[in-house]
Amino acid sequence: MTSLGIGLIGTGFMGKCHALAYGSVKAVFGDVPATRLEVLCDVPAEKAEAFADQFGFARATSDWKDLIADPKVDIVCITTPNKVHKEMALAALEAGKHVHLEKPMALSLEDARQMLAVAERTGAKTIVGYNYLHNPAISHARKLIADGAIGRIVHFRGMVDEDYQADPDLAWTWRATKADAGLGTLGDLGCHLISLATALVGPVESLVAET
Repeated sequence: MTSLGIGLIGTGFMGKCHALAYGSVKAVFGDVPATRLEVLCDVPAEKAEAFADQFGFARATSDWKDLIADPKVDIVCITTPNKVHKEMALAALEAGKHVHLEKPMALSLEDARQMLAVAERTGAKTIVGYNYLHNPAISHARKLIADGAIGRIVHFRGMVDEDYQADPDLAWTWRATKADAGLGTLGDLGCHLISLATALVGPVESLVAET
C-alpha cells in the first residue's frame, strides 16, 4: 500500500490535532496507507520551523504555495483562518492535490459551490473536517438508529457547551472578527450540531429559528 505525503498549513489547535491524527492513523486503524509528514507551513518562518520539529514534519516553510508545489505532498491539510480556505483549497486542487479542509469550507455559499465545482472537475479526493461525525460513539449511535434498536426517533436536541473565549485574559482571536471568521458562533460551533443531527436522524424537512 503506497504511503501518502502530508502538507499541513496552520499550526493552531486544529493544526496540532490534524498533525497528531496523521501521525497515529496507521497505528490506530491498521489497514490504511502509511502517511509521511512532509511539509508544515506557518508564519513567521521561525514558528514553522519550531512546529515542524515538534510535530515531526520533514521540513518547514512560511509560503503555503511552496508547500502545495512540493511533489512529495499528496494531501494538503488546511487548518487556517476561514477567510483563506477558498484560495488555498482551489490552488491545491488545481495542483492535483487531495484536500483535507477544516470547516467551514468558505465564507459564503457561492464560494463553497465554486470550490465543489473545481473539486469535481479535477477528480481530487476532498473532505471537510466535521470531526465529530467520525467519533466511534456517533458511529455506534447511527447503527443503533438504523437497526431500529431504540425505536423511531421523533426528537433531536443538541447543545454546544464551549467557553474558551469567555476568559477576559485570553488574547484576541481571529474567530471573533467577521472579516476573518465570517460566520460567528453558528458557523463555528452550531454547524457541528447540524452535521450530527443530519447524520443521526436524516435531512431537515422544516425549520423554525429564533435568535
